[in-house]
Amino acid sequence: MTRRTRGGHTRRGMLKTTATAAGFLTLAGCASSDGAGNDGGDGSNGSGGSDGSGGTGGGSGPAKLTLATSVEGSTSFRIGSSFGQYLKREGIEVPFTWNAVVSPGATGGYRMMDKGEVNLSGPSTYGLNASPDQGPFAEQPLERFDDVRQIRGFFSVQPFVVVRADSGIEAWDDLAGKTISVGSAGAGTRVPSERMVELELGEGGARIEYVSYGEQPAALRGGRVDAIFGYVNNAGTSSTVVPGWMQELDSTVEWRHVPFTEGTLSSFDEELSYASTLTVDGKDLFSKFTGEITVYNLSYAWVGHADLDASVVKELARVSHEHGEKLIEADSAMGFFPDADWFLGTLHPEVPVHEGAYEYYQEAGLWDQYELTPPPEAGE
Repeated sequence: MTRRTRGGHTRRGMLKTTATAAGFLTLAGCASSDGAGNDGGDGSNGSGGSDGSGGTGGGSGPAKLTLATSVEGSTSFRIGSSFGQYLKREGIEVPFTWNAVVSPGATGGYRMMDKGEVNLSGPSTYGLNASPDQGPFAEQPLERFDDVRQIRGFFSVQPFVVVRADSGIEAWDDLAGKTISVGSAGAGTRVPSERMVELELGEGGARIEYVSYGEQPAALRGGRVDAIFGYVNNAGTSSTVVPGWMQELDSTVEWRHVPFTEGTLSSFDEELSYASTLTVDGKDLFSKFTGEITVYNLSYAWVGHADLDASVVKELARVSHEHGEKLIEADSAMGFFPDADWFLGTLHPEVPVHEGAYEYYQEAGLWDQYELTPPPEAGE
């Protein structure tokens, strides 16, 4: 993988411009290799609580952590499920139960947290930067953004444009007036992908549709859409993940990639804070297209509100870090988990970190390596 040096992040952890994506793996589905189920799993202390409660529970029992991930089959859901299954399988003693639930997308899950339907979510750093009333939140602002606290980064996504090889479409000019799916309407990638199309074709230059990622292979095969935004995850970590639906597309559709133009890449880097552009090598990932693929990059973080119990969040931060290598062994989609350059270096520098996570990162000697915002609750 090559990271473009213009634009993008300036934090220390994101200056890994020479990183090479070694050991690429392709993995199917949303569950980990041990057969993690679609209920999102649970921690060692019992059921994750299917009521989706936004609180952490009361009484003497363990706190209930309910994470809104993204759509079923997404890498966000897969990671949330695998984490819960790992805690249960390994008998890890934690002061919380864990339940990863599906949502309309990363942005949709973030809204669920804002409404109190869950107490954790996984928005992108672009989504955090647009909060509470810009971009995808312009028409319906978030009500509790001032209370949002980051816990850890957990994955990244790298979208790119795909067309059928027999479509006659080779460049963006050929997509003028065509139908392009930018994925699920509630996805964290929706607004950046729409902006990419607008930069290439102008406002109204294409018909935008919102087809869930899992349905996009069939939509492209059947001609419902002329182009889709595909993606891979965690480019640059120890393993890049090809989600199951992209594996389906690669095995059933003869496809080609339509690269973004240099002008669009430059404008995108300048306009969209906390998004960057990269190049990945298709031959390490796919069978049908083996050339260079230009992508844009978004990082995602687990977040909660400030009133989440600090001792519970501290344990979540500790367990997810200290068990990071074993978590990768359980599911290589968890490439962010052991390396602080990824799970801290990709956080938004101006959104406070949760008090509990802050306490753990200080004790672990990690905090001072990154330019992050401490929680107001810590009294600093």
